[in-house]
Amino acid sequence: MKRYVILFWIMALAASLLSTQIYVVGEVFTATTCGYCPAARSALRQMYNQSDQFEYLIPLIWQYDGPYPSPGIGTRISLYGVSGIPHGQWGGYLTYIGGGTTTYSNYVSRYNQVVSNPSPIILDLDFEIIGGNQLQITADIEMEQTITTTNNKILFLVSYNLDAEQPGDYFASVIRNNEQNFTQTTQGQSGSYSHTFTMDAWWDLAKAHAIVIIQTYDGNKVIHQAASQRLSNLIAPANLVGYAGSNQATLAWEVPDTPLEITGYNIYRDGTVINDQPYQGNVYIDTGLQNDVSYSYYITAVYDEAESGPSNIVSVTPFEGVTGLIQIGSGVAVNGTQQAAPINIYYRSLRGQMVYTIEEINLAGFANPGELTHIGFYVQGAPLYPLPSFHIRIKHTTATNASAHDNGPYEFTQVIPSYAPTIGGWDMIELSEPFLWNGIDNILIDTAFNLVTSWNASGQLRVYNVPSGYRYSWSDTADQTNVITANVVDYKPQIRLLFVGQEPPVLNPPQNLTAEAGDGVVHLEWEYPEIPVMRNLQDFQGFNVYRDDIILNPELITETAYEDIDVVNGLTYSYYVTAVYVEGESESSNMVEATPEEETSADDTVSVLATRLGANYPNPFNPETVIEFALLERGEVTIEIYNVMGQRIRTLVRGSFDAGNHKVTWNGLDEAGVYVGSGIYLYRMTSGKYTSTKKMLMLK
Repeated sequence: MKRYVILFWIMALAASLLSTQIYVVGEVFTATTCGYCPAARSALRQMYNQSDQFEYLIPLIWQYDGPYPSPGIGTRISLYGVSGIPHGQWGGYLTYIGGGTTTYSNYVSRYNQVVSNPSPIILDLDFEIIGGNQLQITADIEMEQTITTTNNKILFLVSYNLDAEQPGDYFASVIRNNEQNFTQTTQGQSGSYSHTFTMDAWWDLAKAHAIVIIQTYDGNKVIHQAASQRLSNLIAPANLVGYAGSNQATLAWEVPDTPLEITGYNIYRDGTVINDQPYQGNVYIDTGLQNDVSYSYYITAVYDEAESGPSNIVSVTPFEGVTGLIQIGSGVAVNGTQQAAPINIYYRSLRGQMVYTIEEINLAGFANPGELTHIGFYVQGAPLYPLPSFHIRIKHTTATNASAHDNGPYEFTQVIPSYAPTIGGWDMIELSEPFLWNGIDNILIDTAFNLVTSWNASGQLRVYNVPSGYRYSWSDTADQTNVITANVVDYKPQIRLLFVGQEPPVLNPPQNLTAEAGDGVVHLEWEYPEIPVMRNLQDFQGFNVYRDDIILNPELITETAYEDIDVVNGLTYSYYVTAVYVEGESESSNMVEATPEEETSADDTVSVLATRLGANYPNPFNPETVIEFALLERGEVTIEIYNVMGQRIRTLVRGSFDAGNHKVTWNGLDEAGVYVGSGIYLYRMTSGKYTSTKKMLMLK
């Protein structure tokens, strides 16, 4: 623990006990015919958008004219003695008249003067929508200190964003105004004040704010305290992003931070809602679009009371290809400011590793091999300083978590000279070149940064709980970019992955179909399609067997062998096999012919025709499967199990066998006696000069 943090916390606590924070009201008087007024409005809007620097700002614009002039503006003009516009009044007692390039800096100076003064009043707002179009604002007051002025007023205001109705930046225009006498002056007094406004039909509740101001009308007109709250918590979705795919657009947005219950969302394409019922979730795929045509989208949130205003607008142009934007991990949990994460700088340099499994990727909604083009973390709190030499390293892995350090080599490396994460949403990083994911293995992501300017308890991402989720090493004195990570925690950063630009998957056919004819029977065997298709076990359905172009099986076959007993000895038949996927049926395998013949041997057993490796059954299996093989003559046999990376995981058979047919069972365990995971495995038989390899599927 660093002592400076404790000291700072104690100082901050002491300060909070001594005074109540003042909220700074910045009032700007403008008119539509005023040439300098846009600069004044823009300066106020700029400060409002920089909420991290001016978190106690309450902006108000008093409009002299236009379609929606501010009621009560004459009273405010008389109160302040406004003689020229644009006129800015800060805290009720600091004035700046004029516009131009220096307006912003002058407004900042006045804000800083006001915000440094404590307030004698604790002011808490509440509201209720009553009668369908009535808004009741309630202000609860507690006097922390005695005030000497007696001619005090409490003002109830409603400000509104009129960007759509008027030119210029009228983002906080006063559209309702009421003032009452304020009678509390002595420390310890408390009271409650309220007022009810009638809302116009055209109001968009998501854009309205309730404002309460307590001010003296004597002397320097000081504002003792103020408070602001959204007139309605019908907050619109934020940070809408759109990604193009083949004949489709993928949309994702942030869930509004509101205590009210959201019943769903409406999705608007080119100004028209496209969903019949409120949509559940915050990722939507709009299909059936025309490639190379641009579409405009925005999203609204649907509440019990009404529909919110629109989100930001995005434009998407579909193209020939496949896009998948997925999110792994959910919830609002974050790492602590003193807990390791890819952007945390509690220590000046950090390296971390995390593994995202194929199961997580598939469950999140992406099942194709693809080019990974963007990764993104949800930045809840940005680090105080930029991260120098920010490394992103990616590779395929069979590891399922970060319990062990991975030394590489890495298939992708990118270094960002200085990375400053963007706070308040998903900060998507475009990779310098796509990472080609094979659709089978898990993905390991390794991030690191060199020594920042100074350590600071900052840098927070949304995380989710999972055993051995994040592995890291950090230091205040040494660059950790290439060290071996040593510490493991049971949380993992939530992540968004964007796969884009891949052609639709090829429906590869089965391979190496063979046929052996017997007495009144034809034995067929084949191998699975090429591995790239088998990126997602849920996509594969089974096989169809065709004889003379007629399908034989009433239901899909899940094994790689079939016996056709509905044949006549002496006739020649042709066969082929197809693979069936969620997307459809493949082309045919190679074609083979077979002619069943009556057995001439008196022996009831079928003679061995050749040394061969047979099919396993059942296939797919869980957890056991039987592997058949045959020897033409006595010899040494080795049967080994491999994963798709070519790593041997079990020697199943090694010994001498007599000529004939044999079977051996694999129980799904590796050499260490641990059950292997779901996936494709290879089994290989070697006997003398004979070698054969086949595929099998374990499904759990």
